[in-house]
Amino acid sequence: MYRMIICLGLLLSFLTPASSNTRGAAVSSRQILTNQHGDFNLYNASHALLIGNIDYQYWDKLPSIRQELKGVGALLKNQGFTVDTHWDLSSNQLSETIKDFLNRYGAGEKNRDNRLVIFFSGHGETLQGFNVKEQKGFIVPIDSPTLYSDKIGFLDKALSMADIVNLSTNVSNKHILFLFDSCFSGSILETGRSSKQLPPIIHESIKNPVRQFITAGNASEKVPATSRFVPAFIRAIKEQAADFNHDNYVTGTELAMYLANEVPKYTNRRNHPQVGTMGNGESSDGDVVFALDNVFLPEKLNNEVRLTIKTSPENARIRILNIIPKYRDGMLLKPHKSYEIEATHPDYQRMLKIVSFKTGGEQVMSMMLERGNSPKPKPKPKSKGEVFTGSAAHFTDNGDGTVNDSNTGLQWMRCALGQTWRNNTCEGKAKKYPWQAALDKAKDYRYAGYSNWRVPTIKELNSLVYCSNGKLRAFNANGWQTVKKEGAYGCGSDSKGSYQRPTLEQQVFPNSGYGFWSSSPGAVSSGNAWAVLFGNGSDSSNIRFNVVNVRLVR
Repeated sequence: MYRMIICLGLLLSFLTPASSNTRGAAVSSRQILTNQHGDFNLYNASHALLIGNIDYQYWDKLPSIRQELKGVGALLKNQGFTVDTHWDLSSNQLSETIKDFLNRYGAGEKNRDNRLVIFFSGHGETLQGFNVKEQKGFIVPIDSPTLYSDKIGFLDKALSMADIVNLSTNVSNKHILFLFDSCFSGSILETGRSSKQLPPIIHESIKNPVRQFITAGNASEKVPATSRFVPAFIRAIKEQAADFNHDNYVTGTELAMYLANEVPKYTNRRNHPQVGTMGNGESSDGDVVFALDNVFLPEKLNNEVRLTIKTSPENARIRILNIIPKYRDGMLLKPHKSYEIEATHPDYQRMLKIVSFKTGGEQVMSMMLERGNSPKPKPKPKSKGEVFTGSAAHFTDNGDGTVNDSNTGLQWMRCALGQTWRNNTCEGKAKKYPWQAALDKAKDYRYAGYSNWRVPTIKELNSLVYCSNGKLRAFNANGWQTVKKEGAYGCGSDSKGSYQRPTLEQQVFPNSGYGFWSSSPGAVSSGNAWAVLFGNGSDSSNIRFNVVNVRLVR
């Protein structure tokens, strides 16, 4: 059984601000932002309306919705929301319930800084408009006939996306986020991508208004009766899975990116979330924000460790070697897991501790380094072929068309697939592949006596970029996605001048192409994957059907 919902199961509507003296204790976020990001408000109060339509008269019944909405409600309560739940609403009840909720918590100056959620779970439908390119989405009340059995009756009963948009524009709060756990199309929606990059500054996201929409799929897709969209949404917030830049917040943009990646994985790629932002001037410039702080987090996350490390000397470098996120004071870690923590300083000996925390809460540990330099590293293995010098000295030639990189511990093919290593160069023309074909080609590929070659991750591939003008590229908080620095992406610079192309060590990788696939899927669209553009040393989210060069690693 499927929900023919217009991708409208989770209608998370961060709508007009709610009054501070409304039913239930609203949690203020001001304290969090005062402590971490300066003195400004996040939201004054947060209110959620959950609507679950289960017992349909003319459509399949959806019994799993009741338990799904209980999970959503529990999550939102732990995020500081008051939650009002309604079941099995008829046509008049559906429209009036949403309208009353918005007017109560979204109208007027007193509600301007409230955050509202409307979560609809039930059937949905898409209708072809007068214009062949126009499609109209509807959420379905329990008393509506189907579109194909009684079109006039359906249009009389169902609540259109246009009606929902109009209701959202009649209220004065800044942020509205609609999430629909059903599949439909509409003019404001685009398949599988967000129109924005990750927001660099949270307070910029907070102060500007926005109307954001996320659905579980498009008009041609069916959402399974047991939701895959709801669990992904809960993981995004509860497990902090959508906090891509590790700033302890999940924005609507990050949420859209995460759901666009995750939902297809758990539906055998049958569902592809759509996202959209309704703009009327400045209203598309903001972003809904969830604060991942213990005051809001569910009990499971309240038990997590908040680690701060004190070092002597104070300016020692701290790294946690067995996780990806960079260390920061107060970062969240899981109890009962071992962490390899390294502290280094040029004038002191390296210290490595392996620690595990039995309980959650605030944890402060000290690392006192001893004076004196750390033991010298083991000598570099003797090269079996060329000897690389200068900036390429960290590469060792194995004499078989491969090199080892002592900086990363990786072994690379010197040539792209399709080329032949001969006479100390890469001869021939590289063969280009679509992304999936590149991954398939790497499986069991044998070269230089090894069969465990693979397509590199985007972080690994980025490690090959060399800017001959001396620019040090800047990366996002994820540690691998390049960001603009000195006026340009990659090796470009307002001050450092030109650079050699392609932007990699040409004595190590001769006769190289400019664009290479990584194995990393795109963060925004399920139809994209990451590639590195050695023409300028930047990375790019590329359509997977494009044909691009491939260099393997092990």
